Amino acid sequence: MHKKAKKGFTLIELMVTIAIIAIIAMIAAPALGEFIDKTRLRGATDRLYADMQFARSEAVKRNSSVSIKFSTGNSWCYGINSGGACDCNTVNACNIKTVHHNEFSGITLDSATFNASTTTFDPIRGVLSSTGLARLQSSGGKQTCVHMSLIGQIRLCSPDGSKNLGGYPTCNC
Repeated sequence: MHKKAKKGFTLIELMVTIAIIAIIAMIAAPALGEFIDKTRLRGATDRLYADMQFARSEAVKRNSSVSIKFSTGNSWCYGINSGGACDCNTVNACNIKTVHHNEFSGITLDSATFNASTTTFDPIRGVLSSTGLARLQSSGGKQTCVHMSLIGQIRLCSPDGSKNLGGYPTCNC
């Protein structure tokens, strides 16, 4: 009589497979954490850039000055308002848009260097009342800057350069 071959895995084969998967996961975990850190920072930076462009277009569309006021630190926010500055920490104070830090976990707005943390787009040409920059930082220490010129041009860059954030040019901010 012939014995039938048993199908399946032995306990030792299963344990070796699990050990190999665990080793690969431990190697990949730091790279995944850095990827998430970069992605969150890029998301916040791109959102600020888009909102600055939006504020500029709203000024021209509404034929009215549109201001952006920043509040920096860990509980940062910025508000976009038609007609004058608003306090983004006050509910419904900004009549166009408000963005809060809780939308971007692990990201801080380190600084916003404008006239009293506010800048205003002119409705005629979409130019700014003052130049400045906003600097964002991730929990991993990576930084990006959003530079704004008087002519309303908005430029993104990073002190770490494109090698760390995938496309932003290097700058001093």
